Amino acid sequence: MRAVVLAALMLHGVAACSDSSSSTEPAVPTALEVVSGDEQETLSDSRHLPDPLRVRVMDQHGEPVEGVRVYWSATVGPISPWAPVTDESGVVAAGWTLSDTFPVMLGAHSATAHVPGVGSVTFTAYIRFGLSLEGVSFSPDEVDITSGSAAVSVSVGARNDFGSVHGPEVTFTSPSGEETIRETASFELIEGTIHEGVWEGTVVFPEGAEAGVWRLSVLFVDGYRADTGARVWTRLTGVAMESRGWPVELTVTAN
Repeated sequence: MRAVVLAALMLHGVAACSDSSSSTEPAVPTALEVVSGDEQETLSDSRHLPDPLRVRVMDQHGEPVEGVRVYWSATVGPISPWAPVTDESGVVAAGWTLSDTFPVMLGAHSATAHVPGVGSVTFTAYIRFGLSLEGVSFSPDEVDITSGSAAVSVSVGARNDFGSVHGPEVTFTSPSGEETIRETASFELIEGTIHEGVWEGTVVFPEGAEAGVWRLSVLFVDGYRADTGARVWTRLTGVAMESRGWPVELTVTAN
């Protein structure tokens, strides 16, 4: 009987030692997960995401691990801090500004959190735009370039619901389509704000330009597509502007 009790006590002691050993097993970072901040949108003007990117590092038992350094990288723009250390809940948070230059890359962008020896997780964010042409006028609607160049004053109204208006670029195309006169630099904001306003500039028709009816088009560059790098713009020409009652034809004469 004593042998049985002794054997039972020994087995209990072994189990207790085993439990004690497992409870003191050091935490080893083995997993990385997204906590919050994925699939956000930002505007083409601010480009700073409203919420930080958060990830959590966990050990082999699914418990959070403190003091682990997480490294960040992104397809565009800075992330700060770029190499933070996890807190007591195993979490780090970082702010992401998708771009600090213009033109911006519209569309989807990605940021990656990486822990060496553990793995990586990816966040996706989007820069969107909402630019529209609000009105066009020019004066005079007929110029004579027989003895020299002639200037035409052009006024353009535009609105961007998601950011700033950059532009406009105004182009007159000759009757044959072989000549164009384009102006961007002279346009200045004369009314409203950079988000919704009126821009005015001067287009000069040189002596010797083709005579006849020239047609107007207006273009605003709002950025570049993130997936293809192609320029993104809003343009109105011909019927699209005429249907709104905006002038598109200017007569050039040369005797």
